[in-house]
Amino acid sequence: MNEFRLTQISDTHLTRRYPTLTDNFHRVSEHIDATRPDLVVNTGDLAFDVPSSRDDLEFAGTLHRALPVECRCLPGNHDIGDNPTLLGSAPTDPATEARRENFLSLIGEDHWHFEAAGWCFFGLNSLIMNTGLDSEARQFDWLASRLAHVNGKPVALFLHKPLYLDTPEDPEQEATRDRFIPQPARRRLIEMFGAVDLRLVASGHVHQRRDFTYRHVRHVWSPSAGFVISDARQERTSRFVTSGRRARSMWMSTRCSAKPAKRLPLRGVFQVLLDRGEQRLQGVCAGARCRYRLNRVRRSSRLRLHEFSMQNVVTAACHPQGRPIADGQQNYA
Repeated sequence: MNEFRLTQISDTHLTRRYPTLTDNFHRVSEHIDATRPDLVVNTGDLAFDVPSSRDDLEFAGTLHRALPVECRCLPGNHDIGDNPTLLGSAPTDPATEARRENFLSLIGEDHWHFEAAGWCFFGLNSLIMNTGLDSEARQFDWLASRLAHVNGKPVALFLHKPLYLDTPEDPEQEATRDRFIPQPARRRLIEMFGAVDLRLVASGHVHQRRDFTYRHVRHVWSPSAGFVISDARQERTSRFVTSGRRARSMWMSTRCSAKPAKRLPLRGVFQVLLDRGEQRLQGVCAGARCRYRLNRVRRSSRLRLHEFSMQNVVTAACHPQGRPIADGQQNYA
C-alpha cells in the first residue's frame, strides 16, 4: 500500500439526551463520506458519560458502526472511568474491569496495532494505566511484544490522554493531574517508545487543539467533535515546543458568538503526510484561522455545552514517497 489516509476524531460525547451532539457527529460522518479515508480513529470519550448512563456507549457504538468507512476506537474516561494519579484524591468514577469489559462488548478492542504504508500504528487504553488492574499489566506485556517486532519502521501512537504538556520532563501537578498520562505509567510508556522510531502521538481528552513537535516526535491534540470547554474551566494552551525551542501557538478559539452561526463548510482539517523515506512529517492546515464557529449555548446541570455547527477532525495521510520538511518546523495556524 503506497498511501494510507487516516482521519482522527475525538471526544464525540454521544448521548440521546443532547441531539445537538448527534447533529455534530452527523457533520463528521458527512465529511468522512466525502473524503473517504482508509480508516477513522476515535481517540476516546465516544459517549457522554457512561458511569451515569450506560445507554450512552451503546448509542455511540451504533453511530460509529454506521460510519461509511472502517473505524477503530479507544476508550476515554467518560467511557470506562478515570485512572488514579500520584497527586490528589482518587477519581470519583475510577476505571474498572467491568467498565472495560462493557466497552469491549459494545465497541470492540481497547488497544490495537496494525501496519500500513510502511508505518506501525498503535492504539492504547490510557485509562487503565496506573490502576493496577490485570488488564493494565496485560496491555504493557502486549505492547512490549509488539514493539520488539517494529523493525525500524516509523511509529504512530494513539491515546485518549496526551502524554504531557510540553516535554517528557514536565512535573506532575495536582491542578492538571487528570489531563495527561499519569506517572509512573507515563515514564514507562516514554521509555518503551524511546526504543523505537516514534514520530507521531495523537490524542484528545482536553478538548483543545494543539500541534507541536518535541525533538522529532509530533504531538497532535484533536479537539472535541462534540462541544467546547470554555476558557473559564481550563487554561488555554498557547505555549508550544518544537525541537526544544518555543514555536508559535495554534489553538481553537473557544469564545461563543453572540448570535447563532450559519451552517458552515468544514474547517480545521489538519493533514499530515507521514514520510517513511525521509523520516519527517509534512503538514498542511485547511482554512486561514482554523477557529471554531459556535451556535447557541445550552445549559445543563452537568456542563455548559457550547454547540457548534462544524466538526474538528485530524486527517493523516501516510505516503513513503512524500517530501520532507525541516525538523523544527513552525506550527501551522
